[in-house]
Amino acid sequence: MEQRLPDVRPSPRLIDRLRTFQRDALAEVFDTAFDDLYVLVHALVADHATAERLAEETFGRVLDRLPPEAGDLNLVRLWLLNQAADAVRRVPRSALAGRGLREAVARLGHLEHEAVTLRLVARLEAAEVAVATGRRTSSVLGSLVSGLRTLRTGSHPFHPLSLPTQQRQLDAAMDRLLAGDSPVAAAAWAPLVNDAAGLLAAAAGVVDLPREAAPAAVRARLRGRFLARAAERRAGWFHRSYTPAVVPGRKPRREPSPLSSATAMGLAMLLAVLAGGVLAVAAAFADPDSQVYGLKRAGEATLLGLSTDRISKADLEIKLAAERTKEADSMASGRRPNLALDAVDSRFDDLRAAAADLAGIPPAHRDARWKAVRDRLETEAAKPVSDLERTLTSGGYKAQAAQLKAANERFQADHQEFDKKLSVKTPTPQPSGAPTPVPSSPTQ
Repeated sequence: MEQRLPDVRPSPRLIDRLRTFQRDALAEVFDTAFDDLYVLVHALVADHATAERLAEETFGRVLDRLPPEAGDLNLVRLWLLNQAADAVRRVPRSALAGRGLREAVARLGHLEHEAVTLRLVARLEAAEVAVATGRRTSSVLGSLVSGLRTLRTGSHPFHPLSLPTQQRQLDAAMDRLLAGDSPVAAAAWAPLVNDAAGLLAAAAGVVDLPREAAPAAVRARLRGRFLARAAERRAGWFHRSYTPAVVPGRKPRREPSPLSSATAMGLAMLLAVLAGGVLAVAAAFADPDSQVYGLKRAGEATLLGLSTDRISKADLEIKLAAERTKEADSMASGRRPNLALDAVDSRFDDLRAAAADLAGIPPAHRDARWKAVRDRLETEAAKPVSDLERTLTSGGYKAQAAQLKAANERFQADHQEFDKKLSVKTPTPQPSGAPTPVPSSPTQ
């Protein structure tokens, strides 16, 4: 009997949030999938730099092409894991030369590779692999057996397990192997599979590939880049959605709807308001729990997209970080701890983005304006989160307080790296060559 996952009802709200590049939805996707995805990629390439590059490319695909599974977070996670496995397979084999089992896995056929890596390295259920790859579970198990026999013998034999009972038994044995049983002990669960012990021995080699999590700085860096790209896409989407196409000599193809007009007016107001330096006015009616908060964030993303240079963009990102601080305090005081954490995460991402913008300017072009914005960044980044942590703790939200502390520690680690890139060394005074005047003795 074909094994299937329980039916999942896609969430139209999640789909709409992803289609419109809403930051909170994409942050949720990243946080749900990143850790498993990075472990998978690093186990297969054994190199943090390559793993970081492939992970970034994989998450970029969410922005380029919305997966058909976008109605459910777990299905998006499965889709991303499959995309990551495919990205590893496209790594030049020369990069994996001499790496033994990893090189052998990379040489597997496409179907064998995805079955072996997703089942044994990502440690998905066979039914989850089927969903991730769009195949039947029996097909996945057949590819898994073929791939393991190839790894074991070096050839490409084709001896599928013809009986559903054999497939179920071998899959159960794989579960036992993943749970920690030895290949011999796990083989007892597949008495109808003649070479079960050999297949499981080959599988054990893949299962035992070292599994390393992403360094905290790498995770934070990739998250910040991903959400920064998402903000740019959101600004582009906003512009396309609310700017009617105009052809000379013709009427616009469509008139803006009342909702579009209201949204455009709201954006125009935000532009005017920010130009006057009063972001706090927007915050008065658009805290994270407000129905118009999405409009506020869309306006901010558009403003970032309209920034004329990196210094201006960094300056705006620092202002937005300060706004997120106010929102976090408001949400914590209003007993909305998760929204408070979201605001803090956004604050840290804004500060990371500002630091990256400033660091991207060559030292020769770091003028007084650059230094002034750099100093504002340092001032904003140095603000503690201890008061917010106490508010969460006193409100009974100890788990959220712990998450806040961990997020702050990750940011402070990044902050130290920023300081190295943004420091401006004061030139050491050089001797002028003129003799140093000697004070004259007072007249006796």
